[in-house]
Parts: sequence; structure tokens; C-alpha cells
Amino acid sequence: MRLSERQQEVAFGLSLLMMVALGFAGGEVMVRVADAVGARDQRTEFWVDLRQAIMTPSKNNQESVFVPGTTFGNITINQQGFRGPPLAMPKPANVFRVAFLGNSKLFSASLDEDETIPARTIAWLNRSATRCRFDYYNGAGPDFGIELLRDRVLPRAIDFDTDLFVLLVGDLREVVQIIESRRAVETTFLPKSDMLEDHSRLWRRLKLRFAMESQSRQSARSDWRDRLPEPVLADAYFALLDGLAGDLRDNGKPVAAIAYRGQLRSSSSPETIERHAVVVQSRIRGLDAREIAEVSDMVVHLLETFSARHGWTFADPIAQVPTDDRFFGDPAHLTADGTAIVGRHLAPILQEIARPKCD
Repeated sequence: MRLSERQQEVAFGLSLLMMVALGFAGGEVMVRVADAVGARDQRTEFWVDLRQAIMTPSKNNQESVFVPGTTFGNITINQQGFRGPPLAMPKPANVFRVAFLGNSKLFSASLDEDETIPARTIAWLNRSATRCRFDYYNGAGPDFGIELLRDRVLPRAIDFDTDLFVLLVGDLREVVQIIESRRAVETTFLPKSDMLEDHSRLWRRLKLRFAMESQSRQSARSDWRDRLPEPVLADAYFALLDGLAGDLRDNGKPVAAIAYRGQLRSSSSPETIERHAVVVQSRIRGLDAREIAEVSDMVVHLLETFSARHGWTFADPIAQVPTDDRFFGDPAHLTADGTAIVGRHLAPILQEIARPKCD
């Protein structure tokens, strides 16, 4: 039986729709098979396992912190609930105690304890010490933002007779989240997941790719400084730090603030920018990779300004670390070679702060 012209059009449309559906289904199967045979995000799985093993569950809007006396691989949480060796309580008279507060860059989950920035720094100080012996605890953790440090970490740290607080803060994502919450600019994270994305890994990846292309076109049309003016960035960042600064001021102990830098720098080569573009752009939409590096440099400048206002010692030891892969495991986190450089440049700065008590 010969089909009418209208029936032929309908049949062609249905066939085309079926081919698209089959193609999408085939792509979804391929993505899931690739994930199943080893293409999954091993880093994400590591953090999930770590949280389940040594951190408290998140509940009642309270973020996770570490469970005292637990271990996970090369990570040991002491009885005070921080990464690092046991703390003598009460503190001996000749001990100068340093608290390091920050997020995953300072926590260094992939490194052994003696390879972290705190351990490297304290080892250098003890080799050079005269009257004092230095000890420390690592009050950092995965996604430990400034608000969590203030609300859940700092109150406990103050109880341990700490002589010096060292902060590594300024994650650009945290600053941008504050800006977004105020709706000050149209620089946003990737769109929230939709129903299809929740069930389709292929759709999730396609959506990410389209979003990244969109942000690249947006970046080409306008300067990021028009979309993210320095006064807006400064207000957001200072608002984040104000509460933490107030609590530290009330405690009366000196503070050193380390500039937050990653592998990407505004001076990075085009090849380096391109190589890390996917990792960086998957976090923040509206800024391309080079723009994110430039904004990060501005945040460093703002931290220096904030430190001067509050009497903190500003330090920028990560700027001394070359941007080669030998020193960075990914755009944000340092390797053991990288932390060795940071510790070597940070220790003399802390030694000067400790001099009134230790000379």
C-alpha cells in the first residue's frame, strides 16, 4: 500500500526521532560502561570514602568535622580532632604552638603527614630554634570554608593554648558564592541540575560542554572587570573574613595569612591555561581560565590589604613555587616538592613572629 505524502512525512519524523533516541541511549550506555571500567572520578571517590571514614555526618546545617582518634590511609586525626601528631595538654612551658587553618590545599590529603605544609614549616623551625620547641596542629579539611573555620574549628583551636594562627584562605569559589548570594553580578556557577541531568551522565557532560562554550563567548564579548568590579569582590571577600578576624582579635594572638594561589597564574603560558581550562571552568561559569587566574591575583591583593588593616602578617610563599606539574598535583593542590618550597619560605616569616617569646 502506497503511503500518502503526509504519512511519509510522519513516518520520516518518527524514524528520525527514533534514531536520535537510539543514539542518545547508545551514548549513555557508552558513558556508563566507561565509568564502570575505570573512567570514574577517582578523586571524588577518595573524598567520599574519607568523609565516611573519619568525619562526622552533616546534619542540621552543620558541616562535617573530623572525628578525634580516627585514621584513613596516611591521614591520622589526633585526639583533639585535627590532622597531625598528638598535642601535649597542658602545653609545656617551652613550646610555641602553631595552628594552621584552611581547606584542602593545606590539608594535603594525598600527602604523608611529614610532607604537608604545616609539618614542613614546623620541621624547619625546630631545626633553627633556640629556646622554643615548636608544635602544631592542622585545622584544615576538605571544603573547610571561612565560615566553617570560624564557627566550628576556631573555637576548639583557641582552647589549646595556641600561640600563632596561620590562615590559608581565599578560595575563589567561596568568594564567588558570596557574590552570587547577593546577586551583585551575573557571574554564577554552572546551572543547577535538572531532572534529566540527575539520571543521565551523557546529558550532564553535554550540558557542561555547552556551558563552557557559552562562558567562553561571554568572556570574549566583555572584560571580566565589568562583570566583577573590584569593589564588589572586595566587599564580598572582606565580609567573609570580618567575623573570623573579630574572633581572632578577641583571642589576642598573632595571625599570619598565606596568599591563596594555585597552579594557574595570570602570567601562565597559553598552553598551561588551555591545559587546565576544563578543570577550572567546570567550577565557575562566566569567567574563562585566564580571567579566573587574574581574579585570583586580585584576591591575593585584597588579602594583603585586609591583613594590613587588622595587623596580620601577610605571606605569599606559594608564589615561590614554580607552576610545573612536578610541584602541583592539579591546579589547586601541591605535591610534596611544592610543599617543601612553601615550608622553606614560610618558616622564616613565622620565626620572626615567634621571636619575642623564643629568643
